[in-house]
Amino acid sequence: MNDRPKKEKAPEVGAPLWMASYGDLVTNLLCLFVLLFSFAILDLEKFEKIAYSMRSAFSGSSSLLDEHNGDTMISITPFDNMATETNEGEDSKEGTEGDNTGEGLSEAEKAELKKAQLGKAKVNIEKLIQDMGLSENIKVIEEGSIIIFRVDSIILFDTGKADLKDDAKPVITKIASALKELKTDIMVQGHADDRPINTAAFPSNWELSTKRATNVVKYMTETSGIEPKYLTATGNAEFKPIVPNDSEYNRQKNRRIDIIIAQ
Repeated sequence: MNDRPKKEKAPEVGAPLWMASYGDLVTNLLCLFVLLFSFAILDLEKFEKIAYSMRSAFSGSSSLLDEHNGDTMISITPFDNMATETNEGEDSKEGTEGDNTGEGLSEAEKAELKKAQLGKAKVNIEKLIQDMGLSENIKVIEEGSIIIFRVDSIILFDTGKADLKDDAKPVITKIASALKELKTDIMVQGHADDRPINTAAFPSNWELSTKRATNVVKYMTETSGIEPKYLTATGNAEFKPIVPNDSEYNRQKNRRIDIIIAQ
């Protein structure tokens, strides 16, 4: 009888086969979650470009958007025939007619889209101001959650009158064109200095400041196509000065039109 102990079988080299399959499964799950996470991140700029491109394809209309150094910007001169060069050296035009309210988006996404559009309009209006040499007379001011486009009345109206000057009309037209696509509430406020007025047309600064704001609103709707439902005209007379009425220069600054938009 053979009493010699049996030799134990040598262990296999490397990991068990089930561990290799398990590792592949974990790796695939990791790739899946990374992919899902990437889908969840909203690239606002790309979304806007896609939305405008789709609208252009369906409407077949020309664009108020230009490509400038790779960034999509709302044009302040929509009737300008000069082409803007893109990074590839080609003209870029996309449609702008149609609704741009961001239907189908969540409230947070709509808010982000509105903020981006207002930011681009702000940049374009600032460029307009510089190009026209009006930096002393038009200011772009951010106060909390609002943006104010502040225009000195001296470039808009003659003293004691509410009719827009002919030279002022192109300025209002281009500002309104830049704001048209926002589809948001715009308040136009008229302001006067502390000197009283008493004429048949304007018994006080209330009537003068209100009529000036109203005429700006009417001209914006007539020339740029902004829907009247988004515009409000108000007059504040002399009661909301931005500087003391203690000099002619300060009074000139207090006589103004404020175009106010909530971000």
